[in-house]
Amino acid sequence: MLLTGFNIAYYLLDKGYLTPDAILDGTFTAHQTSSRNANYLINRDSEPNDGADRALFVKQVQNWDQEKTQTLRTEATCYWLANNEAAYAQLNTFLPRFIEFDHPNHILITEAVPGSINLHDFYLQERQFPLPLATQQAELLSSFHQRTITAEQDLPSFRLFRRQPPVVFVWSASNFANYNPQQSEAERQMIHLITDNHDYMQRLQAVRDQWQISSLTHGDIKPANFLIHRDALQTNRYDLRLIDWETADIGDPCWDVAAVFQSYLFYWVVHEPLSPQRPSPLLLAIPTASP
Repeated sequence: MLLTGFNIAYYLLDKGYLTPDAILDGTFTAHQTSSRNANYLINRDSEPNDGADRALFVKQVQNWDQEKTQTLRTEATCYWLANNEAAYAQLNTFLPRFIEFDHPNHILITEAVPGSINLHDFYLQERQFPLPLATQQAELLSSFHQRTITAEQDLPSFRLFRRQPPVVFVWSASNFANYNPQQSEAERQMIHLITDNHDYMQRLQAVRDQWQISSLTHGDIKPANFLIHRDALQTNRYDLRLIDWETADIGDPCWDVAAVFQSYLFYWVVHEPLSPQRPSPLLLAIPTASP
């Protein structure tokens, strides 16, 4: 079945995640969020028992083609690893609580993170880069960036991962000949700028040659995929969460780490231009070395 705003209540009732009272007293709401998938934020305040006031996050692929369904299964596998493999148990500290993966209907259900905001909006709103937040990002990555030996990669829990290099490496290996056969004029100009820069292409090849399959990676690290408490600065409680594991794979952890550095560089260059009178908050967040 395909979830809609009209039938999602019936689906949750059938699954036991909702009671008739939650609908009748008006506390049940289903808010659809924009995404390439069908995402619903479910409020069910009147639910009894365990997790009475916990909201749910429901995700379903909109097109049931093999690529889309496989990426959602990949995300569900990451939650399974965190809940069933001792080596990844620490990852649970940084994930929303897993509820269920309905494989036949391609639906992933997790607990919503109450009072949260994504890190991109947090940076734009607060215009600060707290050092404890960067430290927690490092702890989060280290919770799953651990080397897996070849024998472990052949276990059933790892078989879904495709062990593919980042697509930019595939494009650059062919000199971008296989990049989007229906290119726009802007894309053609972009490719010319990249391929004509021989120094950049050589450096890209050097990075590609060093890429290795060694650990679980998220693959889409960006501020919008981190969740943080809205009042983190006031309470000093960051409780960082990492979501959207659809592009996770067994690959090179340096890719995820580089994405974190890239995001900080982006805000530094684009949103905090250097000024002699007002140093960038990013620079102020970096501790100076002791003499």
